[in-house]
Amino acid sequence: MATTRKPEILDQSIRADAAEYLLYIPATLEYFTGHFPGHPILPGVTQIHWVVELSYPLQMQGSFKSMERLKFMRLIVPESRISLALNREVNRNKEADGSILNFRYYDPTGNITTGRLSFSAP
Repeated sequence: MATTRKPEILDQSIRADAAEYLLYIPATLEYFTGHFPGHPILPGVTQIHWVVELSYPLQMQGSFKSMERLKFMRLIVPESRISLALNREVNRNKEADGSILNFRYYDPTGNITTGRLSFSAP
């Protein structure tokens, strides 16, 4: 069976500072192989990678600086339908320039993974 590295995007809404995706997580994702045999779950590093990849339409400026407030509340398993909400904001901290990307994976029962990524000013 052929494997894939990306979720299937079932629907999307992209605005200047926000994006929303409805994702289908196929069982054929290569990330499920070995993580964990008999009980596959989507690795957290893959979730973060997808956040960065799917944020490109928001034109995040600068280089990745840090991850904050990262919470993995529930597992993402094969054949799931989940949503991903992205929200870009300007960092208003006087000692830090750049932008922040808030993200939230969720489904109708609530949050799955939440957090924020900071980017340094270009």
